[in-house]
Amino acid sequence: MTLIIAAVTSRGVLMASDRRITSIARGDVLEDDRCKMVDICGQAAVGYTGLAELDGLPTHEWVCHKLVDANARRPSEALEVLRAESENAFARLPAATPMYPHTYLMVGFEDFVSGGVGAFTGIVTNMCDSSGQALAAPVARLRRARSP
Repeated sequence: MTLIIAAVTSRGVLMASDRRITSIARGDVLEDDRCKMVDICGQAAVGYTGLAELDGLPTHEWVCHKLVDANARRPSEALEVLRAESENAFARLPAATPMYPHTYLMVGFEDFVSGGVGAFTGIVTNMCDSSGQALAAPVARLRRARSP
């Protein structure tokens, strides 16, 4: 089970996560030192819970590749890329693969149209419906959850 914590204030952001990867199917430890967070151009950080690999890559590497390919530099752009690309990756999973909870938490700073820079917090998950309400079970579609 993954633990990601974040604090956002007007003066800074902080994110931390554990590094252990476990088998969802068996519950045993697969690795004790796996990255679960990615820096986005020094403006934000994204952490994930859920599948340890997507498209055959460790999820943190997959995240990096997808964000670079999309040239996503702002947190809001990056979060949308992760939402769409994760849905595509889930669609490529073998049909017999059960759906597991998967969530991205992003915190950082983003330029706003009003001319200032403000804190950004965003969550994309397959554990909420279109209104942002929690679901009892994960689905194949990821949506933007209500930010804390």
